Amino acid sequence: MRLRTDCTAQPDLCDRIDGLLDRNRQHMMDDLYAYEPELIAVSRVKLPQETNFTSWLVFMQPHPEFELFMSNYTLVRTTKAHSFFRRMSSESGAQ
Repeated sequence: MRLRTDCTAQPDLCDRIDGLLDRNRQHMMDDLYAYEPELIAVSRVKLPQETNFTSWLVFMQPHPEFELFMSNYTLVRTTKAHSFFRRMSSESGAQ
């Protein structure tokens, strides 16, 4: 895991980990664009800090297109376990 890796001592390993994380983010973005889901359910269960990311939203944040993609969604409900984001229709002002 990236947090447990000494990037000063193992820069190549950190580069490989970062590449893997970037590819995973890109694959998720590819799916989001391909399927344009009406509803995105995001777990609110916090991951252990050792995972580097406490949530899917935090994990996806570094992707350069994520913020723009999510700007077409609005938070419609929050439960103890999940947050639900609904895609805005063109009638409601989404582009």
